[in-house]
Parts: sequence; structure tokens; C-alpha cells
Amino acid sequence: MKVRLRTGEKAWILIHVEIEGRPGPRFTRRMLTYNESIYRRYGEEAVSLAVLTHAGGRFRLEPYDFRRFRRWGYRKLFQIPWVKVSSYRGRERELERSRNPFALLVLAHLKRQEAGKDAERRFSVKKELVRLLYERGYGRGDIMLLLKFLDWLVRLPPELDDRFEDWATEFERRRTMPYVTSFERIGIKKGRRVGRTEGRREGRREGRREGRREGRTEGRREGRAEGLEDAIGAILRTRFGRKGLQLLARVDMPKGRMALRRLLERLLEAPRLDAAAALIGKAAARRGNGS
Repeated sequence: MKVRLRTGEKAWILIHVEIEGRPGPRFTRRMLTYNESIYRRYGEEAVSLAVLTHAGGRFRLEPYDFRRFRRWGYRKLFQIPWVKVSSYRGRERELERSRNPFALLVLAHLKRQEAGKDAERRFSVKKELVRLLYERGYGRGDIMLLLKFLDWLVRLPPELDDRFEDWATEFERRRTMPYVTSFERIGIKKGRRVGRTEGRREGRREGRREGRREGRTEGRREGRAEGLEDAIGAILRTRFGRKGLQLLARVDMPKGRMALRRLLERLLEAPRLDAAAALIGKAAARRGNGS
């Protein structure tokens, strides 16, 4: 961040954050390497901070002291401000009331740890966290980023994942907010099914192991792309209604999963239908130019 200090001087504030599960003995030394690399890149000092997600109650992150390199009064010490997520245990009510989005992330991590391997408890935790997320009234972009984080953190077995998708779809339908990560997962699942089917057909036709492998790979690729196109259609339909469907019918989609995924993420931020049309047109033009 470029800021102006109270003295009136302009300054860069470079903040380097490392999120670590169980830091080993070389963690602080590695942080120092990163810190020095940032300085070499930008020519400005950076502040390094650590967030420890699995450190126990007695754990302390010691500074890195170059004692064995001390010569003639020279000494170098690298000390990092750090925080343990576990230090917030017992403060869940405070986290629930906070408007800080990081409070929700800390709360999600604590509740996921409490649920452990109990799938039903994880299912309940995920529903509770999604409700909290919507009650805080964040913007669309923030909600989508936080939902993706929750999807990654609180994973469910397939049968409960299907139940959660049904619940989330109904929950968000009442709030006119599409649950994009669910559509993406549906696309991936569809891709796997298509891939298995195509792989079997190709294998029977060719009778060779290579044919089966290529068929599965190509089928998965096509299925995932088709799932992303379905997700784009769901966004346009949910946000713009009939006009969104009309737009979908008259434009060409870009090819390739990466292009579709980029378009999907950008459409979430499109404020109006004409902005969405411009994004799709630009993505399709790149396809035509081979870029």
C-alpha cells in the first residue's frame, strides 16, 4: 500500500503474511528468506507476519538469532509478530458479532476443528457459517470469495455435499444470490461422469489402453468446460432474468476452461447487463484471435 504518514511523508507499506499449519524449526528462517527477497524486488522494507492455524496452547515461535554467525560484536536477529488461531478459542461469540471478515474465517477454522471427522457436524457448521456470512451484508464479490474459502475448508462427503447444495440453492434463492461454487462443483462432477462414459466407449472402439486413457481425459475436459458454461448461464439467468438468457442465446462463449473460469469470475462483478455483454464479447474476441 502507498500511504501518507502523519509527518506528511509518502511511504510504501509492504506486508508479508504467511499462514502456516504446524511451523517447523526452519519456518522463521524461511520467513527471513522471503522478507529479504521482497526487499531485493522492491527496494523497500517489508513487515513479515505469521498466522499459525494448528499451533498448540504452549507453542511459541522463537526469533531467528544468527548466534553461530556472531563475530566481533555483530549480531543479526529476525523476530516476527505472530498469532495462533487457537488463541481465539472461547471467544466465538465475539467473532460472530464482529464485522471484520477475517473474524468469520477464524470462526470457520475453529468450528471445523471442533467438528473433526464427524460429517454431520461439518454439515451443520457449514450451514451456520453461510447464514452468518449473508447476515453481515457483505458485497457480492466478498461473499463469493468467502464462500469459496468455506467450500475449501469445510469439505463434505458426496451424499452430504449434494444435500448442502440443495439447501444452499434454496437458501440463496430467497436472497437472489447465486451459489457459484456449487455450480462449479456440479460441472466438475458432470465432467467426471462424461469422462468415464467417453473413456469406456473409446476403449471399446479402439481396444487399446491408450484409447481408454485419452477418452477419459478428453471427456473430463469437455465435461468441466460444459459445467462452467452452465454456471455462466445460471449467473446470467439469476442476475438479469429473461434478458440474461437472451444474451446467452445470441453470443458465442470462449473456448477452454481457463477462459471460461476467468469469464465466470468477472461476470460476478458486472454491475449491468451491458457490462456482462461486453465481458463475453471480449472473451470471445480473444478466442477468435487465438489469444
